[in-house]
Amino acid sequence: MVSFYALSVTAISGIISYSSSFLLDYRCTVAHAPPPPPPLADIVHRTTDLNTWKKFSGVIDPLLFLVVFLSWMYTNASRFDELLIMFSILHIFRILCFWSTLLPPPRVTYLSLGMLHRTNYDLMFSGHAMTVALFASAVSKPLPRFLCMLLGATTSGLLVLGRHHYTVDVLVGGLIGWLASSGI
Repeated sequence: MVSFYALSVTAISGIISYSSSFLLDYRCTVAHAPPPPPPLADIVHRTTDLNTWKKFSGVIDPLLFLVVFLSWMYTNASRFDELLIMFSILHIFRILCFWSTLLPPPRVTYLSLGMLHRTNYDLMFSGHAMTVALFASAVSKPLPRFLCMLLGATTSGLLVLGRHHYTVDVLVGGLIGWLASSGI
């Protein structure tokens, strides 16, 4: 059973994280009318076709939730509480990082009238990659751990191939999640 303390800390960090992300997107898209600068050079983005991979974007969040669910199933309760609290701390750290490292988005989607539609500026570091690495590396049984790592790698790969993140964002997020999990 997950403790009330761990759930409340996670809820508070989630509210802070999503409101901060919303404010950052608003500041960068609505408050600044000029279009964003061109994307940074990324070797994966240069060598893959976006149209091939962006249709898989809808499976990123379900894969992430599956990793967290499997971690909950195959990790003892006190360890899972520690993971939730570490997840919350890392999300606050992530907010500080993406407010201080404003990168141009890997892709910009425009509406038919040419207005800026949805631009992702919360890049450094990837919260999805951090989450799957944090929770997958905490699973103690070999087969579920391998499955979680495989799902985590798939999630991270789809983030880069669908141009939701740069490669470095995903690598740094995964490294931070793995280091945090091994340090608990």
